[in-house]
Amino acid sequence: MILLVGAGDDPHLTAIQAHIRQAGFSAHILSTEKEALLNTSFTYRSGDASFVLQQHAAEAVAPNIQAVFFLSPLYSKQGFNHSQVQEFWHTTWREALHGYYAHLSQSCFVTNRHIYNALPAQNKISFFRAAQQAGIPAPESLISNTRADILAFFDDGKDVVLKTMHQIYLEYQNQQTMLLVKKVKKEDFADFEGKGECPVFLQKAVDKQFDFRAIIIGDTVLTCKIDASKSLYGNVDWRAYDLPHTVHEIYELPQSLKNKILKAMQYFQLDYACLDFCVDQNGQEWLLDINPFGRFMWIELATGLPISKHIADFLMQKAQSTH
Repeated sequence: MILLVGAGDDPHLTAIQAHIRQAGFSAHILSTEKEALLNTSFTYRSGDASFVLQQHAAEAVAPNIQAVFFLSPLYSKQGFNHSQVQEFWHTTWREALHGYYAHLSQSCFVTNRHIYNALPAQNKISFFRAAQQAGIPAPESLISNTRADILAFFDDGKDVVLKTMHQIYLEYQNQQTMLLVKKVKKEDFADFEGKGECPVFLQKAVDKQFDFRAIIIGDTVLTCKIDASKSLYGNVDWRAYDLPHTVHEIYELPQSLKNKILKAMQYFQLDYACLDFCVDQNGQEWLLDINPFGRFMWIELATGLPISKHIADFLMQKAQSTH
């Protein structure tokens, strides 16, 4: 059996599952959404180190699993309105599931080797080291809560953007809201206290022509050009998803850049990730982000890139090699 981990109705996982089943393999989605976990039975016995997870009458028994793909290891907490009971419940499920994932990594093929192998790849500080090791330029950046350092970052007169250290969804007017990249000026930090503040992530803005997302599955690199330059909302950050004004098309990378991308993947020992780049006015590619849990379905629908089939084929190949 191939285990797919994330939301039960996630179109990425259901598409991968459909390809696997069409090929005659068994595939099960372990839903890590809060509502699904409320109806999940979990048992671990230390004596024989056995796990049994049961969800919707289907069992995810470790010995029956040959390959695992993670898209969402656990549901994300949103906003700040969490009771101590909710916090305890979420933390306990996180530790239980992470223990289960660690066990699977010892008994079958797990995409990106181990959950604790993938999580550091999301860290922005680790990201810069990976880019440097791979020989891929990344924009000059500052992560600091020191007021003097923040103000000095603007002194060369170049445009600066404010980014988040991790993609996060907050609640605004009772709606889930994602914080996007935003252009900022030195004056915006005139009242920055420094002491007691969390570090902010500043980056020199790239005068870009367009962006592209590279989806890596094993040694395969599939790439989509994302041109939001005509969008009033997405020209700074295409994740505003102003799709009518954002061009999506298949984009072929030179082999030299593909090799560097695979080197960045090797730095974190990743089998799967989405890497985001932008291309400046001189044609230079700049690496912006590495996401080992990245999404792609809107790209597959817009361009016809067979991403979910590539993932399914990759998982089936790995599952067969574990027999």
